[in-house]
Amino acid sequence: MVGSFAVSVTLLVLARSGVHFSTHVALVSTVIITTICWVSRPSSAPRPTGAPSSPSTTRCGRSARLGGDPPRGGLPANDATATTGENIPMALLGWVAGCTAIWSSLFTVGNFLYGRTGIALALLGVFIVSGLALLYVINHLWSDKGLATN
Repeated sequence: MVGSFAVSVTLLVLARSGVHFSTHVALVSTVIITTICWVSRPSSAPRPTGAPSSPSTTRCGRSARLGGDPPRGGLPANDATATTGENIPMALLGWVAGCTAIWSSLFTVGNFLYGRTGIALALLGVFIVSGLALLYVINHLWSDKGLATN
């Protein structure tokens, strides 16, 4: 956010001093510089070293299994993480439905604001269908039944 703000302020100062950029050049340069700032930031963040020290942190690490890697020291055979209910195709469907719901809702509002009622109603239908699909995926993945079947 700071990088995007800095680019916007720089473009504003340049425009005030007589250096003008077209809208598409300003947009693309803002996106590129913001992306570079966003991607380069995590690499400079300090990484934790060693095993967690508190029992609650260890329990959290066992239940999260970030990145699919088991925690150090392994897991007992009867640990709760053995039945996580991971369902990649269903999660992928949820991701697509969520992205579709978000984008269709944004474009629905925009088209209503611009008076394009026909397109807005079609996008509202897309939003409703994708929202219902997302609710189905969430209910399926997060239910106790979904966890027990895997």
